[in-house]
Amino acid sequence: MSLRVNYNPASVRTHQHLVAADRAVARTLERLSSGQRINRSSDDPSGMVSANAIRHNLEGITQASQNIEEGVSMLQSADGAMDTISSLLIRLRSLALSAANEGANGAAQLKALQSEFDEAARSITRVAQQARYGTIPLLDGTLANLTLADSAKTEWSDASWDATRLPGGLKEGTSLSIAPPAQTRSTVSAKFYGNPPLSTPIQGLNQNGNVLDNVAGRTVTITGPLGGPLVYTLAATTTLGEFVAQVNSTTQTTGVRASYDAARGELDVATVGPGTVTLAAQDMTITGTTSIGFLDGNTAGINPFMAATGDHQRERFEVVLSTGALPTAPFPSRTTALSGLRQNGTALTVAGGEQVTITGSRGTSVITLPSGVTVGDFVDLVNLQTSTTGARASYDANSGSLAVENIAFGAGTLNVSGPDLTGGSNIGLLNPNTTTATSNPFRSPRDTFAVTLSKPGSGGPMSTTDLLAGLAQSIGGPAGAPFAQVAGKKFTIFGNGESASMDLLANQSAADVAAHLASVAGGTFVASTGVLTIGAANMTVTASTSWHQIAGWATANTAWTTAINGATMTTTNGIINDSYAMSGTSIQDVLDFVNQHGTDLGTSASFNAGTGALTLTSLKGPIHLTSDDLTGAGLNEGLLDRNVIDPLDTGGTKTVTGYNATVDLTWTDELGNLHTVPLSQLPGQGDGLVFANLNAGPGSGPPFSLWEAGAFRITAADSSAGAMGLTATAATTTRESSRLSRTWIQTGGFTGQRVNVEIRDMRAGALGRSAMQAELMGGAVTGTLLTQRGYDSIDDLVREQALVDGDSQLAIHVIDAAIDEVSTARGRTGALQANSLESTLDSLRIAIQNLTDSESRIRDTDFAQESADFARNNIIYQAATAMLAQANQVPQTVLGLLK
Repeated sequence: MSLRVNYNPASVRTHQHLVAADRAVARTLERLSSGQRINRSSDDPSGMVSANAIRHNLEGITQASQNIEEGVSMLQSADGAMDTISSLLIRLRSLALSAANEGANGAAQLKALQSEFDEAARSITRVAQQARYGTIPLLDGTLANLTLADSAKTEWSDASWDATRLPGGLKEGTSLSIAPPAQTRSTVSAKFYGNPPLSTPIQGLNQNGNVLDNVAGRTVTITGPLGGPLVYTLAATTTLGEFVAQVNSTTQTTGVRASYDAARGELDVATVGPGTVTLAAQDMTITGTTSIGFLDGNTAGINPFMAATGDHQRERFEVVLSTGALPTAPFPSRTTALSGLRQNGTALTVAGGEQVTITGSRGTSVITLPSGVTVGDFVDLVNLQTSTTGARASYDANSGSLAVENIAFGAGTLNVSGPDLTGGSNIGLLNPNTTTATSNPFRSPRDTFAVTLSKPGSGGPMSTTDLLAGLAQSIGGPAGAPFAQVAGKKFTIFGNGESASMDLLANQSAADVAAHLASVAGGTFVASTGVLTIGAANMTVTASTSWHQIAGWATANTAWTTAINGATMTTTNGIINDSYAMSGTSIQDVLDFVNQHGTDLGTSASFNAGTGALTLTSLKGPIHLTSDDLTGAGLNEGLLDRNVIDPLDTGGTKTVTGYNATVDLTWTDELGNLHTVPLSQLPGQGDGLVFANLNAGPGSGPPFSLWEAGAFRITAADSSAGAMGLTATAATTTRESSRLSRTWIQTGGFTGQRVNVEIRDMRAGALGRSAMQAELMGGAVTGTLLTQRGYDSIDDLVREQALVDGDSQLAIHVIDAAIDEVSTARGRTGALQANSLESTLDSLRIAIQNLTDSESRIRDTDFAQESADFARNNIIYQAATAMLAQANQVPQTVLGLLK
């Protein structure tokens, strides 16, 4: 044994044991004080993983049990309200049975019974609408709505249906197919430099900067929404006007019409209604290498305001700003002054103080241009008013594009108006002389064609008995040429996948009318000279004279007024009234024709005699029409057609009226029948992203209807994220939704562990419908009486006053059906509560107990064991402390050797 002072191995080893003993004592103290065996991962790594997994599961099912308890409370609230509705239905049945006792009830008693019946029925709807659990409606159909498939949620954010507006019902669990929105008109256009007139040959034209110099024998192929392809062959001498006429001669076949604006040198080929136009042309350049054809895709793109199929498009105006006559780079920057720039090639002068009025989907604001206003200043001024107008502006310095657009999608109006900034050519900032109109001006909120009819030379009030021949029409402007060529002309409407044509008949000739007037008024008419004489006055009647002009002349003539006294013919403000058959097609004939085909075509026509307004409106979706030229003046104006006037090219104002996109929704009723209902874009709602059916659908028998207006409602998602110039795109494939409540109760701690809560609509308008459905399937004792009387729900019994009308027996059938429907719904709700929720809750409570016990065994301290360990570790700690003191005394023995 050796003795050393610098190193004491006994002390070091004892210290190590003391540290270990201290750690063991600290661990046991921590476990005893915390009650947990595992306080950190190093205590028991594998045990900690197991305990945490149990804890996560335990937290999930604990919360799920609370969810179920809330769900049970919600269902109990619904059941209480349904119990009240059951009581009210029982009272309704008693009232109907009392009314059925016809031998003892007079008219007064029946009215009293009906009055109480009506109030009880209103109470059913009131209870259903007011039944809520917190803010959640329980019985108004919200818990029996539609849910979208996951694949549809990127394009459609919401879908719902109203059971009170769907007499045919919606089959439980059925899939509803949502088709992509139908697009508006599409246009192909080109710009010809030098603004050539219509009579200019196509050969040699400069089209968007490319010379067409190899035209003879080349073809242009056009396909429109109605048909095609049609091939148009050009000759070396074919002019712009001849090409336009050739395209328009086949409009009825293709659904495509051409127009040319000589003032702007712009040729447009566009669909006359919703749909797509495609155009392909052979190479017409001399080199044969550039592959540029007349109006083809290499020189004219699809009109930038048109949305591709399935897209929702915002209304938009766009011009190109440049420093030179041609729009070429470099384009002006945002800091460039507007004054002196060229807008689509036309120079602008802004002195300051000019006012530009912007109207968007939300309202109107007037912007005053300051002196020295820059491009960026104008954009900022527009965007400062976006919250007021619903319009915004942008500028792209890379392309010179200045644009103003709505923040909403379609179904709205965007208007820009301002003073002339050119010094005489009436061109304002973003106005119609510099921007081509791109949206159908007749389409808001539905496809509508409207004109104002008038009688030239008469000025008298209009009547539906007025004949078309001799009338003139206009749209917000002066009347056009009178209809002079009616005989043999056609008026055709396209809608709902169908078409119908009407042959127009000519009036009696002017000579016949003049001769008849002369005969009844004691005058003379000389056919060879056309001179009509009545009293001292005369007029010359030609082949183009209308009978309205003859009547107007006669009414204004004193001699005529005196001569007709006592005659068989009279006049009232220029309208001839007697038994004389004027023949021809009248306004009433047009109304009858349109409305006769209303179901097939989805159209409706009306006429306002006070204003002369003739309107044709779509009931179901996109429509369009064609009408042969009736003027004989080369204006190609037909009844109600789009050549009547261009309301966009007036003064310094430009307006784009948003199109009304439509969506077809296909569904299955409770009888298993498949139906398609068109949904129309609602203006002013949800930024144009909301679609609903605006009209009732066809019925299977009067007055039963398969659907009523507002039965379905869907909302498109704004996939553009609000970015300027982008569309909200819907998939071109059909998306699905199902009749399934969107209300779920989470009954477990993992995804997918949930129960759907569905409670049918309990409003009076949705109860009792199974009675008529049973009748339609031939399984009811009522035959077809419910269908014939229109008793489809409790509300129908109120609306039609069934008890007063002696239909108490039918009312009892409807009420019995309603009682069964409520009882079935209560049974399903009770089964859901007892079998799905409460049984799951019992299971969860047992699971909570078992999991808590399992986690406790792993994580919690065993106090008996830890107390024993603490006593042992404490003794070892004390022993180690004492021995360390002894070990530290060993070096003291060295001093004995030194004495």
